[in-house]
Amino acid sequence: MNKFLVSGRSAEQAIIPDPTPMGPINYINSEIPEIQRPEYPGKYYDALVPATLDLAELGRLAINAFDGMLNPNCDYELYMGISHNADTPVMFHMQHDLQTLGEYFETFPQIRIMCGSKQGLDAEYGLMKVFLKMQGPDGMIYLPTGGRPWTLPEKSDLNSGLPNNESGIKQIASLGYGNARVISGFLMYNQKDPSGPWREAARRLVSGFDRILIKEGNIAYPFDAWTTPERPVEKPEKDSRGVCGGQGAWIALEFVRYDRAVGDPEATELALKMMRYTMEEMNYITRDGIYVHDGPPMGNRAHFFTHNMQFLAALYIIEQSGNKELLYQTLKAYDYSIREGNWQTGYFPESVCHQLVNETYGDPAGYHFYPVEIDEVTSMLMSALMLCRLGYDKWDDVDRWTRNQLVESQLTWTGWLTDGRREACSWWKKPKPFTPQNPLPQAYTTDRVLERTVGGFSTHASANDWLGMPLWGDTIFNCCTAAGARALYCVWRDVLTYDEGTLKINLLFNRASKWADVDSYIPYTGRVDVKIKQDLDLEIRIPEWVLPKQVSCEVDGKAFPLTFNGRYAKVGSVKKGQVASLNFPIFERTEKVNIQGTDYLIVRRGNDVVYMDPPGRYCPFYQRNYYRSSEPRYLKVTRFVSDENFDWW
Repeated sequence: MNKFLVSGRSAEQAIIPDPTPMGPINYINSEIPEIQRPEYPGKYYDALVPATLDLAELGRLAINAFDGMLNPNCDYELYMGISHNADTPVMFHMQHDLQTLGEYFETFPQIRIMCGSKQGLDAEYGLMKVFLKMQGPDGMIYLPTGGRPWTLPEKSDLNSGLPNNESGIKQIASLGYGNARVISGFLMYNQKDPSGPWREAARRLVSGFDRILIKEGNIAYPFDAWTTPERPVEKPEKDSRGVCGGQGAWIALEFVRYDRAVGDPEATELALKMMRYTMEEMNYITRDGIYVHDGPPMGNRAHFFTHNMQFLAALYIIEQSGNKELLYQTLKAYDYSIREGNWQTGYFPESVCHQLVNETYGDPAGYHFYPVEIDEVTSMLMSALMLCRLGYDKWDDVDRWTRNQLVESQLTWTGWLTDGRREACSWWKKPKPFTPQNPLPQAYTTDRVLERTVGGFSTHASANDWLGMPLWGDTIFNCCTAAGARALYCVWRDVLTYDEGTLKINLLFNRASKWADVDSYIPYTGRVDVKIKQDLDLEIRIPEWVLPKQVSCEVDGKAFPLTFNGRYAKVGSVKKGQVASLNFPIFERTEKVNIQGTDYLIVRRGNDVVYMDPPGRYCPFYQRNYYRSSEPRYLKVTRFVSDENFDWW
């Protein structure tokens, strides 16, 4: 029986501390150079702002989760799994810890430059050293299995393609997912410290991934899902398919970012060959954009995130190279993805089971309920942002999905776990063992789990509840926390863009910057104030429900004429110290929607869902009645404007 799911645990029972390794951890590279501790220069100042969506404040919470869900006793190894609905909430180590850790390594610097939080700097510094220690002579990131018997699965895993823990492997590199993201992490620290080892580490890692590819004409693909030091690269008898075949998208995406950061067009050309393989040769997405099923062990269903990553990588390639050969398929896949989710809220399911799949492969069960992994929401948001950069106006998609499913899926309070409401669920009355994995003894902690997980993102949310799958043991898989934080950064970054003296406000969220500060009163009222810090030309995009003729503008309280370029209100020349205000109507819409087979009544004020019926049972979403007043609330915050940015990312 799972030790921490024993019914009737005494409240006085001793807390189980963070575990230590069960033996020596033998890194492949024990000798690393001295490196600088991370610093994040910028300006802090207090401000009174409307109490509306502020992505930087949510970033502070994400940093809390990043810091709290790394084990300081195990060289800051990630707790991949969290169970809030055990008798005593628990965080546990499992096989995907180290595979996912690269996502934290990549995302830590991004979240810091948006919010300025200094929490967890020791953990970040620890990760910087760990990833240098895990880089082998061939450039690859090798995960040491010694001292961590949970690093490999008990049985060979068809989803990840990894061998089992009886294989005798001491060092293993997962080819894709988190390990590929280490390229961006190295590049970010190179930007912060050009004299450090980071650029060379990134180059060697790109070279390592290049080495494990099978290249045939105009296609390329990884020879396997994993490798070990000195393992020969040989063409497999049968090409990888399903999610294992699809993981090449992570490598391709990082190749493009490497090109953008250091100028290596051959890396982007190689990325294009990889996407030709998955999207054409492998036919992972049909020409009309439909997700093809993954096969065993996924059954007759398609993993949304892995499919979405294919056309997200393709969009990066299109922007970087100008090659549009995959554009038609990508646009079709984007539209298909929206049809399989819910466009008003940004609910995108973990898996889809389309009619084509059922007809082709004979799935008798038809369409099932699948919860949201926040990875899907993140990849769709990033795809929408990339399309905006390519000239396709998807800003309202970004606005809707950010305001609703993304931010609601972040754990911002834990009172629902302690106020007695969860006793209504049979899970706690009659505990069951975890279905994903039964953690090994000493591989888990119960120390301050609620406090440490605030800011994390749900793995199994429904359309109306943070706890969408109450009978599942895991509530957070930390690939989702990294993905949710990454989405916060991507949207925050693109709230505004500055180019050659023109500042464009693309999304009406609160946002501090060196050019101007944005105070948004949405959805209380249709108003946004832009406090100018530099002389510039100003353009502000109006939301989809507003007609240009309904918009008025004031600068320093005086009426100011507007012209329009599409959805952008062109305010024109404004001076440092001035405040430009846009005003427009905002109203409520009541709609009936069907999400994953369940009917809901939703009320949207602007793009914010302010009411959903029926509500969730445990931690219900959209408890936003305060937004239905036209009188805004205010909040005092500490704003941060970083001296850094990662434009190439």
